[in-house]
Amino acid sequence: MAEGWKQITLGQIARIEKGEQLNRLDIHPGEFPVWNGGITPSGYHDRWNTKGGAITISEGGASCGFVNFETRNFWLGGHCYVLKDLSDQIDQNFLFHFLKGNESKIMRLRVGSGLPNIQLGDIKRFKISPP
Repeated sequence: MAEGWKQITLGQIARIEKGEQLNRLDIHPGEFPVWNGGITPSGYHDRWNTKGGAITISEGGASCGFVNFETRNFWLGGHCYVLKDLSDQIDQNFLFHFLKGNESKIMRLRVGSGLPNIQLGDIKRFKISPP
C-alpha cells in the first residue's frame, strides 16, 4: 500500500444490493441486458430495474466474483450484486479498475461447491485502498 493511502471496506463506501431473479422463460426480448451470474448477459429484456453507470459483481455460479461496469440501464438478476450510493471519498472509475485488478482476490471469496457464491458480508468486508 502506498504511503498516505488508507484501507477501507467496500461496505463503508457503497450500498451493496442483490437483484431480482428473472428466469430465462420470463425474459421478454428487449434492449436491456440481464446481468445475473455470468460474464455475459443472460439475455436482453424489455424492462430494466437498475440504472446504467453501475459496477456489478457476479454473486453466484462458476464466474462469481466477475467485476463489470454496465453503462446502459439493465436488469440486475438475483445472482449479481450492484454497488450503489458510492461515497464522495472514492472515484467510481478508480473503484472499478481497483476491483477489476483485484478480481482474482474477489473470486477467492467464493464458498460452496455445487453452486458457488460470494456472501454479502464477505463482499462488504473486501478491503479497498483509495489514494
